[in-house]
Amino acid sequence: MHDVTETFWKGFVIRVRPITVRHLGAPKSSPDSYIAIVQIQRDGLTLSDWHLPRFSQRWASKEGAQREALDYAVQAINDGSLDDPDAAMILAA
Repeated sequence: MHDVTETFWKGFVIRVRPITVRHLGAPKSSPDSYIAIVQIQRDGLTLSDWHLPRFSQRWASKEGAQREALDYAVQAINDGSLDDPDAAMILAA
């Protein structure tokens, strides 16, 4: 994947990829913004592959989208959301 940051946290691999959101066709639309896709793996198994739940929220910078996505992934790991395989499937949906 292009432009992916990879972070290791408590035995998990967190990959974050920012995606540019283009605003076309509206003369008064906001400038380009970003969302981020997050993938969390442990022991080679993908436990979650999603964007932040606040999909309609966009960030003005690629770095802001990456930072928010990483913070959310770390929080999910810290609160045990990925310890239960059924819960991990809900996050991946």
